[in-house]
Amino acid sequence: MKKLKFAVFIILTLALTACGGGGDESGTPVNNSTLTPQPIDPEYTISPSRIAIPLSENRALINVRLVSVSSSELSSSRSALSFILYNFESSQVTTAFSLTLSDADLLADFGTIDATPVLFDLINTPDGGIAGQYTLFSNTTPQKTTLVIFKLNSDFSLAWSKKMASSDGYGRLQSVTDGYISTGSTITKLDLSGELVYSKSSLSTFSATTVAGDTLVGSLNHYMLLDAQGDIINKFISGTKSDVFYYGIQDSDNNMVMSGYTSLSGIGGRHLVLKTNEAGNPDYGIWLDLPAGASGFREIIEMQNSYYAAGVINEDISTSHGLICKFTKSLEIDICKSLQNVNTGSDIYIREDKTNNRLYVSNIDTGSYPYILDKNLSPVKPLNTTWTTIDPFSYEWTPDWDNSDTPILDISTTVNQANLAIIPTDTSVIDFSYFDTLFNN
Repeated sequence: MKKLKFAVFIILTLALTACGGGGDESGTPVNNSTLTPQPIDPEYTISPSRIAIPLSENRALINVRLVSVSSSELSSSRSALSFILYNFESSQVTTAFSLTLSDADLLADFGTIDATPVLFDLINTPDGGIAGQYTLFSNTTPQKTTLVIFKLNSDFSLAWSKKMASSDGYGRLQSVTDGYISTGSTITKLDLSGELVYSKSSLSTFSATTVAGDTLVGSLNHYMLLDAQGDIINKFISGTKSDVFYYGIQDSDNNMVMSGYTSLSGIGGRHLVLKTNEAGNPDYGIWLDLPAGASGFREIIEMQNSYYAAGVINEDISTSHGLICKFTKSLEIDICKSLQNVNTGSDIYIREDKTNNRLYVSNIDTGSYPYILDKNLSPVKPLNTTWTTIDPFSYEWTPDWDNSDTPILDISTTVNQANLAIIPTDTSVIDFSYFDTLFNN
């Protein structure tokens, strides 16, 4: 990985205090709406992180990790979540910035400013902006976690930011008609202004979306339909099989489509796609006869009247491959492709480039630099990658429901204001030749 220089506007000195961290004298972070850099020129190396999402005009916002080459670099810089805006037409990084929670917030939450951020979701919003959620893991024993949810405007200025304690730190964020739903150890709904609607505790909730005005939440061995207050309207709980519903969308026909995996007796976990009707009742599902693996299909989207599911094939205990499958609306397999000889973790992200009818797939090689595919799953960028067509058998998935158990949802953690600062970076000193090599070959 090439070394590069970043010039970062960051109000941090070697004499950090509890009120420091990119703010005014009261300790409140500055919202840098114009993203005008004022460099002090530390040196970093750049490495991929987790997620990349498409924006207009052939641009992508890519989550990256900055690693200081100087051992004297402030440890608090590790709490920053960094992004670059890459233009595929001009092969340029046009904007770079970091999100940093104030030192006062870090000290209040962890008793230290030393924490590691991990981005767990990044989404496009209907107003042209961006929303995301990430978790700060304290570098302490015992470890503590804080979940931060943020909304950026289209010019990358901060619209709002919230934080809450999190028992596991994982989950997804989805945009719904009247706000945003964050899932993980809690189900938290915020309105469009970031104000709390409800927050309920759950057991490893994975995803949520809206169906006919209600919220449908997928989880381990069950999914639930919730009302406007977050109370359970209906529930669907697996019986003899072990099913996980990782992700759900409402399609253009107002049906719910969920992706995950199912464990069938004697053959282990298999990739699962399930459709429901408008009321959330199970309609039809299929599972794929692929190498067993608990990861299954992690996400699913609809694009141009087809479904695209992204998941992982586990070859053995240490080797896994990224998998993308295209389905018809009736859940017939159109094509499946796997990126061979690349090891991936269990998380994989798929986003729609609506401008060019393309797919962005990231975190497929434990990094966020996106693989861009066309609607037929042919590589667009990088071109020097091999996606292998595979032809799995599919079988009908028959629901096996036992609704005697009722998931318990209790009022959960308080959602607080997060004092988040946007720290711009001077792009004129960035060496982005790596991106030229990656995306122009």
